[in-house]
Amino acid sequence: MRGPLIRCGWTGALLIAATAGCLPADAPRDRRGPATASAPGVDLSVRVREFEAGRGPAPVAEAVRMGRDGHPWLVLILTGPDTLAAMKASDAFVEAGVDAVPSLLRVLDSATPRGRNWAAHALGRIGRPASAALPSLMKAETEPALRQVALEARRRIEGGQP
Repeated sequence: MRGPLIRCGWTGALLIAATAGCLPADAPRDRRGPATASAPGVDLSVRVREFEAGRGPAPVAEAVRMGRDGHPWLVLILTGPDTLAAMKASDAFVEAGVDAVPSLLRVLDSATPRGRNWAAHALGRIGRPASAALPSLMKAETEPALRQVALEARRRIEGGQP
């Protein structure tokens, strides 16, 4: 996507993530998703809007409680504009372990620069169970913006260090 981006926010992050190909086909495209386990009947879009408006924390915990169903939301947070929230989403993916590898690979193989760094970082922290990511990480090593984090991730995966 080229041209000036005046205000990204979550709507912009959603658009960027969707067009970059790092969201799965069944991902929520309009920030509405299934009810969270902690608050039945309240969809995650409410939490995202509160966070975007500065009235609440990043909805990482809610996405984590959703298990695999929360991974598309974690991808949105990972590729979004808030660095602290992206770090929390990265940590959540690491805790999910091998279940998170497909989602992280989608981000790593996409065109979203910021999300790709976080995905490579998380894959490295997962360690050996993320060995399916080695070809993508080797490809990422050829890109200057990703080289260092991809090398570190590959070293951790090959060495079995989380």
